[in-house]
Amino acid sequence: MFRQLISAFIFVGGGFCFLLSCDKEPDIPARFSIDTVSIDVISTGQLSSGEVPTISIVANKGYNVTSDSEWLTVDKPQGSGSATVSVIAQRYDEGTGRTGHLTVSTAGGYQTVTVRQTATPFPAFGYSYFDDDFSWIVPYATALGAGDYIATADPNATAPNVGSKSQDGDADAVAFMSEFAERGYSVLKPEDNTMYLMAHYLKFCRTDHNNGLVLPAPALSETGEETTDVELSFDFAGHMSGKLYVDDIRMVVEVLQGPGQIERSSGAMSDVSDSFLPDQKDGEAKWTHAKVNVYGISSTTKLAIRHEDMDATGVHRFHLDNIKMIKIPGK
Repeated sequence: MFRQLISAFIFVGGGFCFLLSCDKEPDIPARFSIDTVSIDVISTGQLSSGEVPTISIVANKGYNVTSDSEWLTVDKPQGSGSATVSVIAQRYDEGTGRTGHLTVSTAGGYQTVTVRQTATPFPAFGYSYFDDDFSWIVPYATALGAGDYIATADPNATAPNVGSKSQDGDADAVAFMSEFAERGYSVLKPEDNTMYLMAHYLKFCRTDHNNGLVLPAPALSETGEETTDVELSFDFAGHMSGKLYVDDIRMVVEVLQGPGQIERSSGAMSDVSDSFLPDQKDGEAKWTHAKVNVYGISSTTKLAIRHEDMDATGVHRFHLDNIKMIKIPGK
């Protein structure tokens, strides 16, 4: 009998403890992080690139954002889990600058984000009017079987001629040429069909036929400017012969249409830049970075990147990638 009572007590007690453990919520550790503690904005409250600043927050036990300045707030002051919060700074046109602080707090912790604002007008220097790494051509290049000359240093890497293929009705080439035009691009000599696709960049020219890429006009309607001054930069590489000799290429930038002048190394202003030579030895396939300053361009300005002598005979094949156009101070 005594043993039965003891067994019953243990059973009941164990069940009681089990019930207690079921009623108690597990202690989940707090997870809290933000991706930045410092933000610099211009007069409009935007980043110098024209984008709205944001803070990425992870707070599994919820977060709250407060500000110590009337001119500074956020669009989502409370939330939980993962959130991207837009930082809103009121316009600031005069003064030497101001600083505010956002405090992001959660259970058991907080972090402060310092926001500095200047009266620099939009767009600020460094604003990007244009930036193309040609990643958008990858699906077309893949579908057409394009190779990668730069990665392999193989002069025989497959380079589909998209002009010829589109004329023959190839659906992928037709789609590429359509998007190419929609993005504002063209070539100097479309009749020659001397533009080719590589894995994620473009190739131009063939024997005795030179060509160049005409860039989209800058979209100044987005910034409200009539004219602007920019640094145009790009990567280029010379192609190689079967014997691994690098083609004789001399790249230039030209103002084809509309206002704009290019600053040469001498300080003189011209429609055509100095020439750029590839930094390659025979047998090497690598990019050379080039940049020029172009002043006074408008939304009607068309710039071209091309071989220096369009009438030259021989082989002057080149590859292009990473074309950028950013705002710089005027002369």
